Amino acid sequence: MEKKRKKANPFTMENVQRRCSENQAKIASVKNHFHALRDTCLSDFLHVGLDEEEAIVLLATKLTTNGVVALRNAVCFVPNNIMSQPRGCAVGLRRTALIHQVLSKSQPLPFATMTKKDLDSYLTFFESHCRQFIASNSLNKEHIFGAFQKASGGLLASMFLSPPVNSCLSCDGGLTMHNSPSSARLYGMSGPVAVSKVTLECKHCDIKYGITKYSSKDGSRYYPKHVADNITVVEVTNCTYMHVDLYMWIPSLSNHSWVSFSGFSETYNEVYHKEIEVYRSK
Repeated sequence: MEKKRKKANPFTMENVQRRCSENQAKIASVKNHFHALRDTCLSDFLHVGLDEEEAIVLLATKLTTNGVVALRNAVCFVPNNIMSQPRGCAVGLRRTALIHQVLSKSQPLPFATMTKKDLDSYLTFFESHCRQFIASNSLNKEHIFGAFQKASGGLLASMFLSPPVNSCLSCDGGLTMHNSPSSARLYGMSGPVAVSKVTLECKHCDIKYGITKYSSKDGSRYYPKHVADNITVVEVTNCTYMHVDLYMWIPSLSNHSWVSFSGFSETYNEVYHKEIEVYRSK
C-alpha cells in the first residue's frame, strides 16, 4: 500500500512570502520570550514549583551559560559556613561579598555591574533550585582557584579554608565566626597557594571549631570519622596546611619511586585509588 504523500503548496511568490512571514513571527515570539525571561525578577520564582532544568534555563537567559558555570564554581569555592554571624544579629552578606569579589574579577560580564543584593537573590535561587547541578561539579577547589586565577589575571588573592561543620557537634546549634579570617598557606599537588582560614565557635557550648580539630575547656580532639572523612587537608601548623594527596605522595615517593617506573605507578595507584576505582567500574 502506497504511503500518502503530503501535498506541497504551489511554489508561488505569495506562498514564499507567507512562509517567510510565519518564520519571522516564530523567531520574534521566541525573542520576546527570552526578553521576558531576562526581565524576570528571580524573587518571584523562589516559591514556584520550577524543576531544576527550568531553573537553569531561566538563570542562563539572565547570566549566560558561562555565567551559570562560573556561579556554580564560585558557590563550590567559597564555603557556605563562612557567613555565620553572632546570634541576634542580622545575617550579613559576608559570603555574598566574597563570591561577588571572585566573580567580578574572573567573570566581569555580567557580575561586575551586579549589586551584592542582586547577587544574593541569585545565590538564594540557585542554591535552592539547582542542588544536583551544584553537586555535579567535578572540579576540586584547587582547580577552581586555578581557573579563577587565570581568568582574573592573578587578581584573586586566596582560597578559603573553613571547618567541616555547619552546626555544633554537641548541641546541634548554630555556629558563629570566632575571629576574622586569618592568612595561611596550603601546599598541594600544584604548588603552594595562599588561603584565608576561618574558625567557628558555639557560644552555648564554648566549643571552637578549627580546620582539622575542635576544642573545648577539656582540650582539643580530632573530628569524628563521619566528619573527618570530608577533610581534605592535613594541619602542619596553625598557619600551614598540606593537601592530603600531597601528604600521601611524599612518603610513597620515598618508598617506591626511586626504584623504578613501576614503583612510580604503585605510588600513583596508592594516591588516586578512589578515582581509579570509579573509572574502572565504568
